Amino acid sequence: MGNEQNKALLRRWLDEGWCQGNVDVADELIATDFVVHGAGGQAIPSGRQGVKDLVREWRRGFPDGQMRVLDELCEGDLVGVRLLWTGTHLGPFYGVAPSGRRVTCVSLGLDRIQDGRISEGWGELDMLGLMQRIGGVPGPASSAPPAPGLAAPTRPGPAPSSVAENKAVVRRVLQATGDWDLEAIREACDTDRYVEHAPGRSSLPLEEALRADSQCRASLPDLRFTLDAERMVAEGDRVLVRGTFSGTHTGAPLFGAPASGRRLLWGGIDIFRVSEGRLTERWRCSDTLSLMQQATAAVPKP
Repeated sequence: MGNEQNKALLRRWLDEGWCQGNVDVADELIATDFVVHGAGGQAIPSGRQGVKDLVREWRRGFPDGQMRVLDELCEGDLVGVRLLWTGTHLGPFYGVAPSGRRVTCVSLGLDRIQDGRISEGWGELDMLGLMQRIGGVPGPASSAPPAPGLAAPTRPGPAPSSVAENKAVVRRVLQATGDWDLEAIREACDTDRYVEHAPGRSSLPLEEALRADSQCRASLPDLRFTLDAERMVAEGDRVLVRGTFSGTHTGAPLFGAPASGRRLLWGGIDIFRVSEGRLTERWRCSDTLSLMQQATAAVPKP
């Protein structure tokens, strides 16, 4: 199958399965032995039935839920997407009683399509923000929509560079970020045009984004991102990457929890825009709910 056919297949699953609630279309579109991957690339077999159960859980909690595709890019048998889920919390959702709140949740995903079926999946979503809004975990219960940069569809730009060159630029900035080499990061970015979008905050120019990252590094001084290099996907001026964040909590409090010395591990997926050899835009999504749970797990209960 070609790139456009793979995109169309995934869009059909998102439309018929997630938006319309027709989980039986999974019999046609999802492989029997479908596997989802967690942080560190851990394979978690869920099978076709597990996928159906996941959709049912979300639609039970949000019967009017709709999944909107904001961006998609395909390379070979891998399709990357940026999505926006919108719905009203009218039913129980992972143990949280209905709140009646209208909420949104942004996510980034990657799926492998083989022999006309979706066979593997990697995904990150703003589950922390969603659970806070419906009262599932402590935090702001605002139902305000995400920042426009997160909720708006991507407009692909010109791509004078090859996908290989664009991937190389992204690798350089990830390496520089891991080394916390600020000058190298600035060199790889178009500082006048760069903007970064992440759940829970407004779209930020480069220097403000670096300051936000430095706050996390204050808690996790050895913070690293391990790139899943085999699953980089590039099309046009965009590059999707996934991987695993890790760091030892030896610094400042994190989610209100004091340093525990524990090694924390969580997943992340980003989409970068490369323009004329430099980064100009970035969309981020990581498993901050897992990070919070790990950081606070060692806090003694009163």
